[in-house]
Amino acid sequence: MERVRMGGKTQADLDAEAREAKRVRINDEARAYLRDTDWYVIRETETGTPAPRGLSATRQAARDRVEDV
Repeated sequence: MERVRMGGKTQADLDAEAREAKRVRINDEARAYLRDTDWYVIRETETGTPAPRGLSATRQAARDRVEDV
């Protein structure tokens, strides 16, 4: 039988909460990066001024990290 810790939560509960908090943090960071770099993509589309080298790959990596809720 799993021991209940202070606050009525088991270690499994605490571990699940920690995993969820980490997932939320990673999602928030990835979405913030995408939001902060959207203007490069818009500028390239509207004016033809190229986005910085490698931006497309790093934005794709950020999209890959986001887990839909």
